[in-house]
Amino acid sequence: MAIDKAQARDMLDRFAVLKSERKATLDAKAEDVCEYIVPTRGRFNKDDRKPDKMHGSRGDKIVDSTPGDAHRVATNGMYSGLTPPSRSWHKTKFEDDDLNEWGPAKDYMDLLGKRRESVLRISNFYPAMHSSYAETISFANTCIYTEEFPEGGFRFNTHTFGEYYWTRNAKGKVDTVMRPMYMSSKQLIENFGEDKVSKQVRDAIKNNRPYSQFEVLSIIEPRTDRNVMRSDSANKPYRSVWLELSNENNVLKESGYDTFPFACGVWLLVGSDNYGCGSPGMEKLPDIKMLNEMEEGCLIAEHQELDPALAVPASMKNQALRRNPGGVNYYPDGSKEQISRLFDFKRDMAAAEAKSEAIRQRIKGGFYNDLFLMITNSDLSRGEPVTATQIREMMGEKMLQLGPFIERQEDELLDVIIDFVTSAMLRRPWIYSLPMPPEEIWEAKYKIEYISLLAQAQQQVGVRAIDDTTQYVLTIAPVKPDILDVYDLDEALRERSDLVGVPSKLIRSTDAVEEARAQRAQQQQAMEQAQMAMAAAEGAKNLAGAKMNPEDPNALTEIAAGMGA
Repeated sequence: MAIDKAQARDMLDRFAVLKSERKATLDAKAEDVCEYIVPTRGRFNKDDRKPDKMHGSRGDKIVDSTPGDAHRVATNGMYSGLTPPSRSWHKTKFEDDDLNEWGPAKDYMDLLGKRRESVLRISNFYPAMHSSYAETISFANTCIYTEEFPEGGFRFNTHTFGEYYWTRNAKGKVDTVMRPMYMSSKQLIENFGEDKVSKQVRDAIKNNRPYSQFEVLSIIEPRTDRNVMRSDSANKPYRSVWLELSNENNVLKESGYDTFPFACGVWLLVGSDNYGCGSPGMEKLPDIKMLNEMEEGCLIAEHQELDPALAVPASMKNQALRRNPGGVNYYPDGSKEQISRLFDFKRDMAAAEAKSEAIRQRIKGGFYNDLFLMITNSDLSRGEPVTATQIREMMGEKMLQLGPFIERQEDELLDVIIDFVTSAMLRRPWIYSLPMPPEEIWEAKYKIEYISLLAQAQQQVGVRAIDDTTQYVLTIAPVKPDILDVYDLDEALRERSDLVGVPSKLIRSTDAVEEARAQRAQQQQAMEQAQMAMAAAEGAKNLAGAKMNPEDPNALTEIAAGMGA
């Protein structure tokens, strides 16, 4: 059913509510984050968001660049630690462990993972994720749009804060996203057709103004009035509506999606809040503002020291002062008045710099720079020996602080994107060079496991427990061999390989292991039988050459004597 004017008006009313709610709770702090940390990010109502007039004079309040540098280190660290393009950082497994050990199913999942990595690598997924980490670290919220092309492949778009408004369903999941944006009159007609746009847009084209900007609104939300027996765009689970925000409020287009195309993540979510909070950019704003004020004060003090305000005798009012080095100024003979500083004070610049440096370190710590630059800041950088075990332990300790954020990124962003891409690839496997999967796994459920550096660092506690237990068992096994009946070394190896991200193709399936062990047992049995046959032949040979002299007894004469008796 097409959207009518009343429904369009209802959508605009809901959009106004979302704008007012966020403006009352979050926008002011987000604007400060833009001013002091990331001037090029964020879009707000008071900004002129047209492409040729964005950002304005943001960043004028920045005096010290430490917050921006700390933000960049944190963004790059998250990107390299969670989703590095240079190595595998995720894999697909079945929820049924028995299927994970079945060779054909395991091989298919390995192939699916390789194809998916290739698809992500040739798309803009990695730049989009880098921008997403920057958004979350700054504003505590991020929103990524995923689109599949008809010919295959994907495009990802990370929206900056202020370009989107969202709301959550009863389960706490974001299911509605509204995005205001500007489009030129030329873009509007190319995307939606001349018969759909307003008279203002048509007049702009007619008057040779193809780049005049008009505001539009994109709304994607669950469709409640659909026919579940039909699969056309008007009956898909999610509705997509484009509105032109003009006097006419035109409905430009209505379509649909099979799955929700947005991945929306936060740094921290409190209670029933709609948006995230507690990001490093927001939490360190007091220190950042203080640092900039202190640095500005130090600059003023240095200028006053180098170019002080002067008290000059009235008799010299009309004389030009020579303030250059070596300059000479004359005043009347016998006058007790002379040129002097108006203010005579001394500022302890060393103490001020020490305090500023302490604030800088707090800001860097708040952005987890000590984690991402751990090796640089460790004893290793000072020439002192640091073992790989020490580095792993230090990383595991620091990861305790970053763990909640990583788990949210995996659950709210990466799971959603990987599931979207995987589902699209399985719907059209011929486009992505995927063979038909084994019939036994058609209905099987799968899950995503993450094996990035930061994910593995979180799992170091589990790895250490396995290593310590295995070492203990092997230590007492020579004294008590039956202890090996208690500890399953096979499962210990499989569990450890999962935790440290060993490629699944390097670990044989249970069937392959049992077959290899059976072959080895047969070979061992054949070798033992061959050795027994050789020993019997050698014994017979020795008996055949033995002498039967009773005066010189041997084994053969003893046997003969026994038989005679």
